[in-house]
Amino acid sequence: MTAIAPFVALALLVGVLGFAVARPRGWPEAVAAVPAAIVVVLVGAVTPAAAWAEVRTLFPVVAFLAAVLVLSHLCAAEGLFVAAGRSWRASRAADLSGCWSRCSRPHRW
Repeated sequence: MTAIAPFVALALLVGVLGFAVARPRGWPEAVAAVPAAIVVVLVGAVTPAAAWAEVRTLFPVVAFLAAVLVLSHLCAAEGLFVAAGRSWRASRAADLSGCWSRCSRPHRW
């Protein structure tokens, strides 16, 4: 590992986090993270073997999160979240409809 490698890795981390927060043009974080990971390996901050070991270790978690994101996107595209919100709001409105008359009166303790 070169002496500058940790500083390069830290700068890339800050850059990727900034990209994730800014989301220019709505691009996914992988647009910045994948090239940054390659640079970290190329500068020697992480060995290729260590990087591959982490990929193998984290793959099940990443695959699960990707599946959840795909499922949530499909649910949003079908309007499931909007329908659920409207249903919940309607049920809460029905529950609270009688409360306003009771709540507006002063309480006698």
